Amino acid sequence: MRLALQQCALVGVEIATLHSEAQRAAVAERLRVLRLGGHQISLRGNVQHHEASHTRSEQRLHVAAGDLPVLRGATRCEHVAEIVEEPGDLELVVIGDARRQDVRTLQGVGEDVDRIAVGTERVARSIGACEHLEDLVDARGRLHLHTRHGTVVTVTDAPALELTEIAEGVYAWLQPGGETGVSNAGVVVDDDGLTVIDTLMVRSQWEPFAAAVAELDRTVKRVVLTHAHIDHVGGTTAFRNAMILGTQYTSDLLDQSMPLDAYKAFMPAFAEEFDDLAEAGTRPVSHIVDDAAQMTYRTELLPANGHTDGDLMVLVADADVLFAGDLCFFGVTPLGFQGDPATWVNVLDAVAGLAETIVPGHGPIGGETEVRLLQEYLRHCVEGKIPPGPWDAWPEREQRDPINIEKAAMLREGDGGMPPSMLRAIGL
Repeated sequence: MRLALQQCALVGVEIATLHSEAQRAAVAERLRVLRLGGHQISLRGNVQHHEASHTRSEQRLHVAAGDLPVLRGATRCEHVAEIVEEPGDLELVVIGDARRQDVRTLQGVGEDVDRIAVGTERVARSIGACEHLEDLVDARGRLHLHTRHGTVVTVTDAPALELTEIAEGVYAWLQPGGETGVSNAGVVVDDDGLTVIDTLMVRSQWEPFAAAVAELDRTVKRVVLTHAHIDHVGGTTAFRNAMILGTQYTSDLLDQSMPLDAYKAFMPAFAEEFDDLAEAGTRPVSHIVDDAAQMTYRTELLPANGHTDGDLMVLVADADVLFAGDLCFFGVTPLGFQGDPATWVNVLDAVAGLAETIVPGHGPIGGETEVRLLQEYLRHCVEGKIPPGPWDAWPEREQRDPINIEKAAMLREGDGGMPPSMLRAIGL
């Protein structure tokens, strides 16, 4: 039987207070949404917040605002559970001074419960942080996961050009090398269908990926674009019935004409396929993501910037997996011609703590160790000189180092234009 306040006229304000306190005590977990970047809150289109997602969202590592300059604040969404009472759960007797005293006592209990819940949460976070540091001692060991076939794989050694299950219902599609034009993609299984993350570039890349997705025998409901670069959006036409989600920046770039000559100059290995890509075209963004939002029961969208002004990450909190797009290049030289290397360095502080397993836009799957290495390289780009280091083995250093260094220097002078070294690289 639902708690019917209208049947308790004698209770008055005291019972209303009791009901409010019961609600507050019933909701011990709250959804918190991490907000990266300076975007305004809103998720337009048909993407809705799911009330049932708050428990999963609590599993991710929260970053304090003071720890990250670009973390402008956190928006908290509280979902209050409906209180349903069974027969016999609550009996109302004579109301008088004793009842009023009981209500005041319950108010104090409710406040104590809130304080205990906050303290418990802090302890849990501290324990989690300690466990995380212990796990980093053996970075390779922490990346052993089970696939759907029952075999054990090491995530860093996940096979390329296969849809590999890296956690329950979470798949990665890796392309070997990770050089220019060679990116990664992913798939998440939700209750209502599939969420595809990025779509690769040319037909020889996205056709095998789309075929592997089709073998999952579930409807593709959503395609999330981590940013607008062609090596991540070229295969959107393979998923014609899905909504396309991206930032406003991504939407604006996709609405422009395709610069075929620049693509061919910058990625000559794919020159013959770009004419086919131009004929097929790309699908526009149908749903603009302005700020962090719970997209489905499993997935959260986290806008950021650094690699571009419109980066978008996908966090699968219950699996502790983050699809970072090109905010992460692992074992591959990053490219920041449309971004801000200094901002990128700061954003990576938050990225490092969001999930234990991170699928980068380019290169093999990694975690915090790989994020920190990328961060160190970018910090040297901001300084204007890159010393010898682990990045010496990364491909395309000769071409990309000057672009990254030049972009950082231009931004320091207030120039947000294209680096001349990048203009030369695309034949201009």
